[in-house]
Amino acid sequence: MKNGFFIVGVFKTAGLSKNQRMILKFLEVKPEMTTKELAELVFSKPIDYKTKEYSSISRSLHSLERRGLIKRVHIQLRWKLSSDYLIDKKKKKEGWIGSITTLQNQT
Repeated sequence: MKNGFFIVGVFKTAGLSKNQRMILKFLEVKPEMTTKELAELVFSKPIDYKTKEYSSISRSLHSLERRGLIKRVHIQLRWKLSSDYLIDKKKKKEGWIGSITTLQNQT
Protein backbone atom coordinates (compact mmCIF):
# COMPACT_ATOMS: atom_id res chain seq x y z
CA MET A 1 0.00 0.00 0.00
CA LYS A 2 1.36 3.44 -0.91
CA ASN A 3 1.33 6.54 1.25
CA GLY A 4 -1.85 8.55 0.85
CA PHE A 5 -3.53 11.66 2.12
CA PHE A 6 -7.10 11.78 3.39
CA ILE A 7 -8.99 14.85 4.50
CA VAL A 8 -10.72 14.24 7.80
CA GLY A 9 -13.69 16.30 8.90
CA VAL A 10 -15.13 17.22 5.51
CA PHE A 11 -18.26 19.29 6.02
CA LYS A 12 -21.59 17.51 5.81
CA THR A 13 -22.80 20.07 3.29
CA ALA A 14 -20.46 18.85 0.55
CA GLY A 15 -22.33 17.22 -2.31
CA LEU A 16 -25.73 18.77 -1.68
CA SER A 17 -28.16 19.47 -4.51
CA LYS A 18 -29.32 22.97 -5.41
CA ASN A 19 -32.68 22.35 -3.71
CA GLN A 20 -31.02 21.06 -0.53
CA ARG A 21 -28.74 24.12 -0.31
CA MET A 22 -31.76 26.41 -0.81
CA ILE A 23 -33.70 24.57 1.90
CA LEU A 24 -30.84 25.07 4.37
CA LYS A 25 -30.65 28.78 3.51
CA PHE A 26 -34.40 29.24 4.03
CA LEU A 27 -34.26 27.39 7.36
CA GLU A 28 -31.43 29.67 8.49
CA VAL A 29 -33.71 32.68 7.93
CA LYS A 30 -36.91 31.17 9.33
CA PRO A 31 -36.11 28.39 11.82
CA GLU A 32 -39.26 26.26 11.38
CA MET A 33 -41.12 25.70 8.13
CA THR A 34 -43.47 23.14 6.65
CA THR A 35 -42.68 21.08 3.56
CA LYS A 36 -45.25 23.03 1.57
CA GLU A 37 -43.81 26.40 2.64
CA LEU A 38 -40.33 25.29 1.63
CA ALA A 39 -41.56 23.96 -1.72
CA GLU A 40 -43.30 27.25 -2.49
CA LEU A 41 -40.13 29.21 -1.64
CA VAL A 42 -37.83 26.96 -3.67
CA PHE A 43 -40.04 26.95 -6.77
CA SER A 44 -41.39 30.53 -6.32
CA LYS A 45 -44.98 29.53 -7.04
CA PRO A 46 -47.95 28.01 -5.17
CA ILE A 47 -47.47 24.26 -4.73
CA ASP A 48 -50.17 21.67 -4.06
CA TYR A 49 -49.65 18.37 -2.30
CA LYS A 50 -48.99 15.33 -4.52
CA THR A 51 -47.19 17.32 -7.20
CA LYS A 52 -43.72 16.54 -8.51
CA GLU A 53 -42.35 19.74 -6.93
CA TYR A 54 -43.72 18.84 -3.50
CA SER A 55 -42.35 15.30 -3.81
CA SER A 56 -38.93 16.62 -4.84
CA ILE A 57 -38.70 18.87 -1.78
CA SER A 58 -39.96 16.07 0.46
CA ARG A 59 -37.21 13.75 -0.82
CA SER A 60 -34.63 16.49 -0.29
CA LEU A 61 -35.84 17.03 3.28
CA HIS A 62 -35.64 13.33 4.10
CA SER A 63 -32.14 13.17 2.63
CA LEU A 64 -31.04 16.15 4.74
CA GLU A 65 -32.59 14.48 7.79
CA ARG A 66 -30.59 11.28 7.13
CA ARG A 67 -27.42 13.40 6.94
CA GLY A 68 -28.28 14.96 10.31
CA LEU A 69 -28.55 18.51 8.96
CA ILE A 70 -32.22 19.04 9.79
CA LYS A 71 -34.77 17.40 12.02
CA ARG A 72 -38.53 17.08 12.25
CA VAL A 73 -40.43 19.12 14.76
CA HIS A 74 -42.99 17.13 16.77
CA ILE A 75 -43.13 14.36 14.13
CA GLN A 76 -45.08 16.64 11.81
CA LEU A 77 -44.31 18.08 8.41
CA ARG A 78 -42.39 20.91 10.04
CA TRP A 79 -38.59 21.06 9.82
CA LYS A 80 -35.71 22.95 11.44
CA LEU A 81 -31.91 23.00 11.27
CA SER A 82 -30.07 20.52 13.48
CA SER A 83 -27.48 21.72 15.96
CA ASP A 84 -24.76 19.74 14.09
CA TYR A 85 -25.33 21.82 10.95
CA LEU A 86 -25.07 25.05 12.92
CA ILE A 87 -21.78 23.92 14.51
CA ASP A 88 -20.33 22.96 11.09
CA LYS A 89 -21.43 26.30 9.64
CA LYS A 90 -19.69 28.14 12.49
CA LYS A 91 -16.48 26.16 11.92
CA LYS A 92 -16.57 26.92 8.20
CA LYS A 93 -17.10 30.63 8.89
CA GLU A 94 -14.08 30.66 11.23
CA GLY A 95 -11.91 29.14 8.49
CA TRP A 96 -11.68 25.59 9.83
CA ILE A 97 -10.87 23.30 6.92
CA GLY A 98 -10.18 19.96 8.52
CA SER A 99 -7.12 18.01 9.43
CA ILE A 100 -4.99 15.95 7.08
CA THR A 101 -3.88 12.49 8.08
CA THR A 102 -1.03 10.61 6.43
CA LEU A 103 -1.15 6.82 6.26
CA GLN A 104 2.22 5.13 6.56
CA ASN A 105 3.27 2.19 4.45
CA GLN A 106 2.30 -0.96 6.36
CA THR A 107 3.77 -4.19 5.13
